[in-house]
This record gives sequence, structure tokens and C-alpha cells, in this order.
Amino acid sequence: MGWADHLVLAAPLTPATCGLVNDQVLSAMKPDAHLVDVARGPIVDEAAPPGAVVRRQRPTLARG
Repeated sequence: MGWADHLVLAAPLTPATCGLVNDQVLSAMKPDAHLVDVARGPIVDEAAPPGAVVRRQRPTLARG
């Protein structure tokens, strides 16, 4: 993730994808990366972004 400028989520919600993008993934992203979430359901762990802010700049999150 540290090399990507953009991460676009377009996955179905399944037990395997629920919370897939968590604090660990967000922390590995570049500080100026963009996260675009067009998936339905909680693929992004909503508790994770504040933790990512502590270590790095929060990635931009766009929802569709």
C-alpha cells in the first residue's frame, strides 16, 4: 500500500471483506493517498481512521 496513490474499494460485503481496510492498512498507505470506498457495507473499519491519524496524515476518504 505504501506505493499507491489511490485505493478504490469495490468489493462485496462478505465475512472475509468486513473490516478489511483496518488501521494496519491505513497506516501503510502514503500520507497523501486517496481511499475511494464505493463498496456497500463496512469494508472500511470505521474505528481505524483515527488511529491512522496518530501515526500519519489521514488518507482522503471518498464514499460513493
